[in-house]
Amino acid sequence: MKLRFTKMQGAGNDFVVIDATRAPVPLSELQLRALGDRRLGVGADQILVVERSDTPGVDFRYRIFNNSGDEVEHCGNGARCFLRYVREHGLTDKTRLRRQCHDRHRSGHGRRDCAEQAAGHARSGHPDCAPVL
Repeated sequence: MKLRFTKMQGAGNDFVVIDATRAPVPLSELQLRALGDRRLGVGADQILVVERSDTPGVDFRYRIFNNSGDEVEHCGNGARCFLRYVREHGLTDKTRLRRQCHDRHRSGHGRRDCAEQAAGHARSGHPDCAPVL
């Protein structure tokens, strides 16, 4: 299976980002583990899958998987890279986005200023979310 992806890092965490906004990218737990494997795969702390949202008023949904294949609810450094990814790949030109992450309580919507979030002007320092070529 061929798969297009972008490798990014933010504040020391590295991510494989997959664009599933145009077509679904179904990945099994085994495929996610293989992708996240640092010796035999691409290697990443987490895999981010960017999708369009079906929820009114929400711009994007993104799913976060650990390199073990388990889906998780949130990752601050992943959010920075997600926001930079959708801007730099022309998926949006908005400066404010509403995004949805996996959340059992469906409370994963949040507003973030893209420029501030992507630049990392938070207490966690200044991450470099530049894509690795």
